[in-house]
Amino acid sequence: MNCLTISDVKVLYAYMKTAILGLGAVALFAFAPVADASNYYYPSVGHQQVYTPVYSSYTTPNYGYGLNLSQGQLADQLRLLIIQLQSQISSYPSNGYYNGSYGHKYNYVIGEPRSNDYDDDDDDYNDDDEPEVETDSATDIEDDEARLRGSVDMNDFEDGEVFFVFGTDEEQVEDVQDDFDSYGDVDTDGEDLRKVHVDSSLDDDEDYEVRVAGLDEDTRYYFSICVGYEDEDDDEVLACDSVDDFTTDDN
Repeated sequence: MNCLTISDVKVLYAYMKTAILGLGAVALFAFAPVADASNYYYPSVGHQQVYTPVYSSYTTPNYGYGLNLSQGQLADQLRLLIIQLQSQISSYPSNGYYNGSYGHKYNYVIGEPRSNDYDDDDDDYNDDDEPEVETDSATDIEDDEARLRGSVDMNDFEDGEVFFVFGTDEEQVEDVQDDFDSYGDVDTDGEDLRKVHVDSSLDDDEDYEVRVAGLDEDTRYYFSICVGYEDEDDDEVLACDSVDDFTTDDN
């Protein structure tokens, strides 16, 4: 029986060491790319939630879940994740000094920016902002005359025909907007309902005042400012403000 000498053991150890290092290198280059490719999370095409991997000092997280994606599909998913992360980060409020004051700042990447600006018109669902009318209090009130005041803003419309309606019958004055379509359509009714024209073609905004005479003394009168115009369907319509009132002096 042959015995191994010390030199033989050294030679055998050297061969084994070389073989082990060689196998390790083969395993590293042969299997590492496959392992690395599986260590990423590939969401499905319709996935909308961003996942944040939790890393440790001992293991590399595996998010493959057995999904096989082409290079193009993987690129699409990465772009989706980047957009989602950018949107979340940019939409999150940050603290700091803005315009000389301390507070929150919101940045929005996707879609229209938020705003607190609304149309002045009461109907925010209209494509065009309708004219606005405002009746102001009467002044220079005497026993048989007074000065009526008001304002009109045509907003997105033009060629407004502006006039005042006034009279002793509150209901008739209030119903002008609903009962008539234009200044010419308004039927007067003595002291119960009268009208006075102040502008034929208003395109922007204007303040108005007009003196009306021939009033009865010690009598309550109701009045409102109105504007006639063509709406989006080219139909004639009236817009009148709520009714105000005054009482003539007792002579």
